[in-house]
Order: sequence, then C-alpha cells, then structure tokens
Amino acid sequence: YGAAKAALEAFVQSWGLGEGWGITAIRPTGVYGLVAPAEKSKWFDLVSAALRGEPVAARCGSEVHGRDVADAIWRLLQAGQAHVAGRMFNCSDILVSTRDIVRLVHRAAGIRGPLPEIAPEPKAIMDCAGLKQLGVQFGGWPLFESTIAQLVAAAEANRAARSRRA
Repeated sequence: YGAAKAALEAFVQSWGLGEGWGITAIRPTGVYGLVAPAEKSKWFDLVSAALRGEPVAARCGSEVHGRDVADAIWRLLQAGQAHVAGRMFNCSDILVSTRDIVRLVHRAAGIRGPLPEIAPEPKAIMDCAGLKQLGVQFGGWPLFESTIAQLVAAAEANRAARSRRA
C-alpha cells in the first residue's frame, strides 16, 4: 500500500509540476459519518457494542468527516491549476479515541458502562494548511459529537427493529 501510494504521489508531482497537468492528490485520514444503511457506517458496530455495555478496545486515530472530504475535493476542483497542480493535500480534522466515542455514546443514550483505556496518540499529525488556505473549514468536535448521536439513534432503532422481528 505504501509503495503504491508513494508511486502515485510521485506521478502527481511529476506530471502536475513537470508536465503542467492540473492533477493533485488528497490524503484523507480515517473518514467517518453516517451512511445509508447505517449499519455500514464507520463505528456502527462499536456504538452498538457500547450500548450493550460490552468492552471496546482502546484505539486512537486521526479522523475527518465525509462531508469535509467532499468539501475539500470540491475546493480542489474549483482552485486554479497553479494552486494545486502537482501538490498533495493532507485532509484530517481531529484525533479521536474509542474512549471518546464510548463516552459520547453513554452520554447520548443516558447510560453508564466501561470506558476503553486511554490509547496512545499517533506520533505524527497531518498539517492541513493547504486545504485551509483553499477555504476548507473542518467540522471539528461539534460535527463529531452530532455524528455519534446520530449513530446512537440509528443503533437503537436497529436494535428495536430486530426486537420487533424476534
């Protein structure tokens, strides 16, 4: 994966800068958000496990909402070729741990349960100044918190539907 990614980025730089093609690359980190069906959403199973009071493994990573990735791509497409050709754009918003997710699940559902251990943070954090210069404004914690509340509602509705079928 790493070799393929490096080769693609070398191609973008070579053809974007050397040949004048209007190509660029975007480097999104973990992408989250509510999708349809909700069961296919990132963290749906984690949210469901937290609602059942099951233990969740401790992890931490850099995340970005799908809406923000779409906005970033739109802005890259709208930017002049001179601003983006041959460049790579990091696309990340916040550090999220499974502890953060479970804590928000408990708050949204009005329950208590075990929290995952505190996970170590990634060693390197992406600098997303390039996208911010193009006007991208990431959703941050408010968007993350509302997404977790949406996932809780979807998981509870899913559980209720399964109970009615049983």
